[in-house]
Amino acid sequence: MDSLDVEIVSGAAGTIIYKSDGNFDRSCGTNTANWNAVFIQHADGSVAWYGHMKSGSLTPKTNGMTVTQGEYLGVVGSSGNSSGPHLHLEVYDASNNLVDPFQGTCNSMNSVSWWANQRPYLDRGINHIASNDAPPVFNPCSAQDIKNEADYFLDTDTIFLMTYYRFLQLNDVVQITIYQPDNSVWSSWPWTNTWASYNAAYVYWWMIAGSGAQHGQWKFEAVYDNQTYFDYFWIGSLGVQEQNQMDPNSKPEMHIYSLDGRLLKKLQSRSTDPSQLIPEFSEGIYIWNLYEDDQPVSQGKLMKIR
Repeated sequence: MDSLDVEIVSGAAGTIIYKSDGNFDRSCGTNTANWNAVFIQHADGSVAWYGHMKSGSLTPKTNGMTVTQGEYLGVVGSSGNSSGPHLHLEVYDASNNLVDPFQGTCNSMNSVSWWANQRPYLDRGINHIASNDAPPVFNPCSAQDIKNEADYFLDTDTIFLMTYYRFLQLNDVVQITIYQPDNSVWSSWPWTNTWASYNAAYVYWWMIAGSGAQHGQWKFEAVYDNQTYFDYFWIGSLGVQEQNQMDPNSKPEMHIYSLDGRLLKKLQSRSTDPSQLIPEFSEGIYIWNLYEDDQPVSQGKLMKIR
């Protein structure tokens, strides 16, 4: 939540009929507080509620304005009557009857799915993959969790390779591969989940490249349920903490990406000010990578809400 990791988008086109923002967003249990939410009415008269959002993250659009399918609405938070950060999605038909969009044996409200393409109930996958300089620390609500993610390492550092799963099932197999900068395989192995089935889980491995390891961009890859996920990290003498000591005459280039990894823009800049980098972009969250003389230096996130 604090690092804007989960973006909420509209499931269908429609018109905003209710919006509430600015409410406390670090709730940890039952209460009567107001939430931050957007309600969208669709062309057929049905309405979708998107609730518990992070304060200040909501779309700048107001009641009566339209949104398109997939348009940014806000960021997951824990406002209102909420036990922790999550999206509350609630759907009503044109007669104000509560609908369960997912068609299945437990759905007694409607016999057909409301999703254009309904995904599996246990929709297995990796939500996030990353390199860390230490395992994550999960603190009690409402304290911020500590990710300990890092992208730059020395060849003697211990690197933790993180994978975060949804619906990890018993006996599921994940194929892990680590590629060196020349694209050769440093190591590869299958991992089988022999523990239990989980709605949410994280698994990590650790590595030390060792003295004499190739310097440059390494790739950590995980193949799970026929989907490939990967993360890049860098081994060498250059770290994020050194970026301010770089040659001021070097040529900076900022690359802007969407959350799904599409390169959207390149420009000559060291600035991380959204008003300068993405003034023409729509509301949402973007990833930036800074390069100096074609060498990666640092990366981060941008949030555009105005």
